[in-house]
Amino acid sequence: MDRKAKQPAADVHAKALEDAASMRALIYGHLLSRGICVAAKLGIPERLDRGPCSAEELAEASGAHPQNLRRLLAGLVAFDVFAQRADGAFELAPLGRTLTAGAPGSVLSTALVVGAEIGDSWNDMEASVRTGHCAFDVTFGTDFFSYLSNRPRLREDFYSSQASGLRLELDGIARLIAPGGGQQFVDVGGGDGALLAALLTRFPDAGGLLLEHPDAVAAAAERFGESGLARRCTAVVGDFFEDVPAGGDVYLLRHILHDWDDESCLRILRTCRRVMPESARLVVIETLMAAPDADEATRRAAALMDLYMMSVVDGRERTLDEVVRLLEQSGFCCRDVAEVAPGSYAVVARTVQ
Repeated sequence: MDRKAKQPAADVHAKALEDAASMRALIYGHLLSRGICVAAKLGIPERLDRGPCSAEELAEASGAHPQNLRRLLAGLVAFDVFAQRADGAFELAPLGRTLTAGAPGSVLSTALVVGAEIGDSWNDMEASVRTGHCAFDVTFGTDFFSYLSNRPRLREDFYSSQASGLRLELDGIARLIAPGGGQQFVDVGGGDGALLAALLTRFPDAGGLLLEHPDAVAAAAERFGESGLARRCTAVVGDFFEDVPAGGDVYLLRHILHDWDDESCLRILRTCRRVMPESARLVVIETLMAAPDADEATRRAAALMDLYMMSVVDGRERTLDEVVRLLEQSGFCCRDVAEVAPGSYAVVARTVQ
């Protein structure tokens, strides 16, 4: 009897120790993220993409300390980012290949962005939780987008990260909005034009117009010119809180609303509503907070992205119901919802007449 009575307590104790080990792994996950970002910044994945190298060769090429670089590489071998051969040379593992520029859905630019000021703002997450203001503003004394306008390299990496994520969503977006002949896309806050260029390449009868701040407009115009789309596509400077181009057939808001609080989102949506023809469609593309019955990976990815937003901007990730509510309050009715990538959804709406 005594032995049976003690067994549950022993099981509870063992589970508590197991949980403590799991929690330590979560806490130390910050080191893993930083290590990956450092390797990306040093250009290690790109060099290994050309073939195996020793730690000394990589150190010489990147200007790193040979012994500590070897320790970094060995640490990332343990997480299957790199692999080490019998002769001691390092090479890319399949997971690490995603850190190269040419990989499908490349995460190189994401690592560069997170390894810079965005990651620094995550370190100050306590400021977000205590004050209700995003940590980035507290840390750097200005909002993220104003800061971005004065940091060309960070801006380039940020837009590149956005474009890489687009590769995961593009097929789903294109299937959902497949236009009739000659329709006009209006990409509201379209960054450097990656989405619009991709859609116009797929739909040769369509035209497009992008609205953005001056720095992004310059980058978008360059992209359109290089893609041979300049005759069908224009980038204009504007403020989506005040006015957007009228007369479009499909208005696009890709990962825009999550940057803003509810009141700001209503202003953006109502500005679009004011100029949209009755026949036009509004397509809102967002990462949605996962339902309680979603799989673990989806729930965790959405939760992490919401913490990201809390630290960097004044917005947040929302549930589908919350997005639909914003649309309805702005004079739209939801017509269709489709998952365009894991955790990312497109909500199609039309104006209420």
